[in-house]
Amino acid sequence: MLPDKNLNFEKLISPVETSVFFDKYWEQQPLVISGRDSDYYSGLFSLQELDSYLLTAQLKISELRFYSKSKKFTVENLLDKDKPLGINDVYSAYRQGNTVILNTLKERFLPVARLCQNLEDFFSCPVVAKLYLTPQDSQGFPQHFDTHDVFILQIEGFKQWRVYDAFCTLPIHENLETVPSGMFREPLYEVCLQPGDILYIPRGFVHEAMTSHSSSLHITIGAYVYRWSHVLAVALTEASKQDVRLRRSLPLGALNAGGVTPTLKAQFQEVLEVFSQQAQLEEVVEQMAQSFVERMIPLPGGHFYQCDRIDEVGSETVLSKRKGIRCHTSTQDDSIYIHFPGNTVKLPLRTEVALRFIVATESFCVQEIPGRLSTQSKLVLVRRLLQEGLLSIFGNS
Repeated sequence: MLPDKNLNFEKLISPVETSVFFDKYWEQQPLVISGRDSDYYSGLFSLQELDSYLLTAQLKISELRFYSKSKKFTVENLLDKDKPLGINDVYSAYRQGNTVILNTLKERFLPVARLCQNLEDFFSCPVVAKLYLTPQDSQGFPQHFDTHDVFILQIEGFKQWRVYDAFCTLPIHENLETVPSGMFREPLYEVCLQPGDILYIPRGFVHEAMTSHSSSLHITIGAYVYRWSHVLAVALTEASKQDVRLRRSLPLGALNAGGVTPTLKAQFQEVLEVFSQQAQLEEVVEQMAQSFVERMIPLPGGHFYQCDRIDEVGSETVLSKRKGIRCHTSTQDDSIYIHFPGNTVKLPLRTEVALRFIVATESFCVQEIPGRLSTQSKLVLVRRLLQEGLLSIFGNS
């Protein structure tokens, strides 16, 4: 059983060392970790919680999916897509042998949201969580592969997994296609996941799963990594803003049948040279980091209570960033911006030294903030950041 409820990547793959995972398995081959306590994921989610959750969450049809390899159950005909889905509709789909999939577990259940936030901070990429409940003697999907890396956490019951060779090495979304029937016959791995187990499947590896005598409840964590293709796409957009040669149209008739002309080849080489000169990795990384932080989901952390204590903040007050929060700064003209999940705060450029200190420091005393701000200005700054949701009161020095 986990020693606490703060499940992070190191605990997720224990007892495998993180360095071993990235040397031997990450983007290379699947990994199965078994033999841990059956309550290893205690507090994350359970089958017992699912009933009350479905009853009270007022889920929309878009948040639930039902799949079966042998037949397709369509729920869109039951209710208007903007209305809540009745719990009896879910029971009906389940009784008919369908796997129940909850797409918004991260947005709906706090322990799972904390896990995803920890993994987003570790991988520096978006992470999603989906719940899969499969009845006994059923299979939700045929052989398929994903374009993102997945970690399967077996919560309750048992499920037989077959993992085959990669259909495509590290595929992107444009590589996604249906796996031809019969193309993969002999699995590389065949394992029955039990509660507490985890299975890592790199993107591209074909897999399928089915139950037998037991139902199965598992959570799939998906890591949507940033690729070099993402960096190049952003870099090209930014370079195009700066250089008109990247914004010019193709020559007339360039796409006509008959092959590529020498003139078009020469212009293409010129454009590549311009791009290599104009592309700025620092700007691209900053923009991607800002976008990543802004799309993260802020987690609750007693913020109402913190707002009520704002008058307690003095020069000797110790503050800290809210637990698990990630932030990023950017400058424009005479302002500096701090971006964090759920918010962006604009401040005068004269606060830059103080603000960068706050970003780089987990906890600090107000009077320790460097720079030329007066004590009163430091208090105004930290109280603003407390109100906006970045900071919380830690205590007194």
